Amino acid sequence: DDGQGDPELALPARRVNNPAAGLAHWFAPMAASFARTSELASPFGETLARSALTLDSHHWGARLMLAKDYQSYSRYDEALALLGSKKDMPPVARLLRAEILLEKGEVAAAMAEADLAIAGSDVPRDLLISHTDFVRKMKDPAKSKQALERLLAHLTGRGDDPQLQALILVSLADLRLKS
Repeated sequence: DDGQGDPELALPARRVNNPAAGLAHWFAPMAASFARTSELASPFGETLARSALTLDSHHWGARLMLAKDYQSYSRYDEALALLGSKKDMPPVARLLRAEILLEKGEVAAAMAEADLAIAGSDVPRDLLISHTDFVRKMKDPAKSKQALERLLAHLTGRGDDPQLQALILVSLADLRLKS
């Protein structure tokens, strides 16, 4: 699966090799589900995510959910500490780190993280879309053009999503008109 529809699906598969990891494997998606469906359930979702991390400190799904929760309450330093800055961080976590840095006002660091998130050659479609959205928030026409062109090349090479391709072409034309 290329993560289409949910960038978190681009996380690496985790081996469940003990009971604690098994519980964490179930708690993290439940926490994410609660976070997506109801603000009232957020404390319960956060409790599930914390439980998953307690049971398996390497569970990126739970880590992402908690970091997003911290981000939504402007608790940027806590979110960044939770994500860390490891070189082997999953790309979707690195992009979340970039978003948090941008909200915190650290523009150069945010752009560097965002670029690292898509540094590989086989980047999932939805991660490229998220990266393009991120870059466009930065209001840098040259970077926006690069991101849009990379996404377009990815889609064109696979014959994927002609409507999105058309939208990208319109966005590129708009950038040209504004420059």
